[in-house]
Amino acid sequence: MKYKIKCDANFNDEQKSQIIYQLKYYYHDISNIDISNGYISLMTDISIDLKKIDFLIEEIKNRKQIDSKEIFIDSIKVLDSELIENIKEYIKNFKAKYLMNPKGIKKKYAFYIDKDIVKLELVDKLFFEIFTKISPFTNMKAPNIISVRELMKSKYLDNTFHHIMFGVGLDKRISNLGEFKNSNKDKFDISREHLENPNVCLNPALCLHCYRLSENKSFKSGELDAYSVLGNCYRDEGGNNNQKERLKEFIMREYVAIGDSEQIKETRKLLLGLMELVFRELSIPVKFKTATDIFFSDSNGAKTFMQLLSASKIEIVYHSRGSNNSFSIGSINSHGSHFTKPYKITMFNNIQVAESLCCGIGYDRLLIALEENLYEE
Repeated sequence: MKYKIKCDANFNDEQKSQIIYQLKYYYHDISNIDISNGYISLMTDISIDLKKIDFLIEEIKNRKQIDSKEIFIDSIKVLDSELIENIKEYIKNFKAKYLMNPKGIKKKYAFYIDKDIVKLELVDKLFFEIFTKISPFTNMKAPNIISVRELMKSKYLDNTFHHIMFGVGLDKRISNLGEFKNSNKDKFDISREHLENPNVCLNPALCLHCYRLSENKSFKSGELDAYSVLGNCYRDEGGNNNQKERLKEFIMREYVAIGDSEQIKETRKLLLGLMELVFRELSIPVKFKTATDIFFSDSNGAKTFMQLLSASKIEIVYHSRGSNNSFSIGSINSHGSHFTKPYKITMFNNIQVAESLCCGIGYDRLLIALEENLYEE
């Protein structure tokens, strides 16, 4: 079936790329996408929801790209000269240790092998140290699962449910277990009736483990709770997009801050300045761009929520020479009161709702960028 959908004739290459990415996320069998002369042409064997496509087009049209140089100039003012020199020296030592290992990542599937592990540990030590420059924090190693109840309480499932991977056990009734065993002697075949209702998910984001630790707390002016969380995340990004850089399982570290709204804003500026400095000193050419996350929803508040996240999520985007793909190595996300409100985290003796932010760095993708740039240097 061929579709021809009217769109803005002035979309630039970046906007066209975002449209194609999001179309492929939702409709895995789409092919022959062409965006030109004010129309999107595509082929698919299934029917598509034109209202959702119109919503997507309008949102991408209204997004504003933030120039990375402007972010750098605004943010670097909050970094003092001593901090800058300390970061430069630390990254110089990191590069020397990293280059002691031979070039190449032997990783197969989800396994890091031999020297890969050394590189991974060096990268984590680097960002652990970088995050200490922002504020004191509680260091955490996250479990691989989180309860569905926690995701519902945080309102995470209200909009960002598309990539969720549930952890589901077999129904423990004897008759079902016997039926399951008998039906899978020659070929694995599982039906919904063999499964329990899911009550856990594989981690979609590490920051979701932090809010309950500050639940019911009221912050004073300038006060923060901060956490640095290492762990694995799991996201099913769509069959048309899974590739070398878009993994269903990936390792990352997040810095999470919860507290006074003014302090959150200052922390965001500091994070932007630090990330620009870190990637420049690592010799990894990145751009800071507004997010292209998918937040489709039919609810009335979806558009407002999506615009909020689009304006407040900055992705650290790298273009890989090896695969000729652009992908996000990390992001800096201002949540406003989205997560703090359901956990009753406030300021000034419960007069005002507190705010939160997080900064996450994906180590699997970062290693790709390091391998492509450090050894050439």
